[in-house]
Amino acid sequence: MNGYLYRGRHRRPTHTARRAVTVAAGGAVAFGGPGLVELATVPTAAAASPEETLADIRQCESTGNPRAVNQQTRAHFGLYQFDLSTWRSVGGTGNPINASPEEQTARALTLLSRRGTQPWLASQSCWTRRGSAPLRAGAVADLPTPPATQARTAAARPAARADTTRPAARSVTVRRGDTLARIAARNHTTWRALWAKNRNTIRNPALIYPGQRITL
Repeated sequence: MNGYLYRGRHRRPTHTARRAVTVAAGGAVAFGGPGLVELATVPTAAAASPEETLADIRQCESTGNPRAVNQQTRAHFGLYQFDLSTWRSVGGTGNPINASPEEQTARALTLLSRRGTQPWLASQSCWTRRGSAPLRAGAVADLPTPPATQARTAAARPAARADTTRPAARSVTVRRGDTLARIAARNHTTWRALWAKNRNTIRNPALIYPGQRITL
């Protein structure tokens, strides 16, 4: 989670370039000189959600292994390669590798809300290639309920009766660029849970293909 921040230098656009291209409201760009204006819509790429960003980060940091230990530093652990002081700063106790993947992700989301993607600069070239953009501190507002609170809430709630009208299990189709972890993040579960439900069709959780059906 420690890395170097490289600062590039960007050349200021020329006066001619500023006259030739003017950004108009509503995502349109005006081309041409005086008396000739042609508007063209500029598509805007959808930003990755915090969950999708973390899915990319954990693939780059640990290849999705919740018990990963950095073999070089011996000081970074788990899905998101927390060091122990950072882990404690977001409410974690003990070693991250002994926490559930759900708790590791909840703590990582807390860290993302406080510091943006800065703690994962060392692997930025990897997760930006996967489609996630750097996030600044404060960009993530909604945090999940911490796992310990979820457990207490569940214990205090009376057991619900079995629902005999429950619909059949849902499924999704793998899209180009998907990973099991990314599909799990979009559907509020873990890659291990998805793999457990689909072991008959997915032998290797790192190998899924576009068009493949995944049971949720």
